[in-house]
Amino acid sequence: MEKIIYRSTANPTVTKLDKLVDLFKVSDWDQIVWLSIAHSTFTTKFAFPPPLAEIYITNCENTHFLSQLPKTIRFVEIKNCYLSDASELFTQEQIAIETVNLSYNQLKSVPNNLPANLVSIDLSNNSIAKLQETRCFPQNIQRIDLSYNSLVDLPEWFPDLGDWVNVSLMPNKFWFNAYS
Repeated sequence: MEKIIYRSTANPTVTKLDKLVDLFKVSDWDQIVWLSIAHSTFTTKFAFPPPLAEIYITNCENTHFLSQLPKTIRFVEIKNCYLSDASELFTQEQIAIETVNLSYNQLKSVPNNLPANLVSIDLSNNSIAKLQETRCFPQNIQRIDLSYNSLVDLPEWFPDLGDWVNVSLMPNKFWFNAYS
């Protein structure tokens, strides 16, 4: 059963909708700042509302129809959606993004162009087997969760992330290989 909830600057109370198509009919679409979409199927290209600050998408299908996230976005959660590539969602210009949760998807790599101000990223429970040869996380990153992936080793740059970065890596294939 679809579940769509949103809040706008024009109407700060939470509004519930029955279907995703109803979202496009709301009069304050261009003022939506918080949006939660669950158990829905995207059937056409989905452009996010321009002032959006937080998006929660869970248990949805056809997320390849999602367009680039707006520059105003601060928090992104696209979880348990069979997402296989998230690179087109991000750009370096999205300076407001601080937290990204892409857990429980089918990602095979870390998304390209992660925003420079990103502080926390959860990529757990995906299918990432290898990290890029060059650093793929921004300088300001403080938390990285790569647990429950298929990593067989870590690139040379990984230890240089810094002591202040909280990294979760267990379990991954290299962990078991090191102790078997």
